[in-house]
Amino acid sequence: MAVEAIALNLRYPRGVVRHIAIDEDEADNVLAAADILIYGSFLEEQSFPGILIKSMSFGKPIIAPDLSMIKKYVDDRVNGYLFPKEKISVLTRIILQMISEGKLSPLVHNVSSLAKDTAKNLMVMETVEGYASLLENLLKFPSEVAFPKAVTEIPPKLKEEWKWNLFAASAHSTYANRTLRSLIFLDKLEEQWSQSQTGGSGSVIAIDESFPYDI
Repeated sequence: MAVEAIALNLRYPRGVVRHIAIDEDEADNVLAAADILIYGSFLEEQSFPGILIKSMSFGKPIIAPDLSMIKKYVDDRVNGYLFPKEKISVLTRIILQMISEGKLSPLVHNVSSLAKDTAKNLMVMETVEGYASLLENLLKFPSEVAFPKAVTEIPPKLKEEWKWNLFAASAHSTYANRTLRSLIFLDKLEEQWSQSQTGGSGSVIAIDESFPYDI
């Protein structure tokens, strides 16, 4: 296997690095037991590798080649470690720098902590694009309505750096309170809609109220 060949070229003892086939549902257990994840593929992916997202979300430091898609989200020695794909021998130096007295160095723990935030934002980005694409294909708007922007036009800032502070109120409120406020809001909206259908104002008045909600 490629990684085993790399290990031998780097003069690691034979058998230290082994390829073990595992089921997908066992990957979490393997990552939980690992100290470092080395990404050995040099293939230019169209999206950020899922195994790296999972490893980063587990708080495991990653070492990966400096492929364009990986460099887009991983800064060397900030939220991960990168090595030039043309010089795989750099791997040895990186690993030696990461380990101090048989343990991962404090710097590596800091890098892993920042990587967790990166992984969280990457997962949100996938969710935002997925829901936006779903709505784009499901919702049909009348001709007099201004069409929303396409999924491809979503500003990268909104997808890559999620505004977690906006959910602070929801995180600190109880489920019962959130549900009650949601029902009150929907009752008001339904009442105004009923009035507009029975010859009331003719239009729905905007409700000047916001509430946290869960999807």
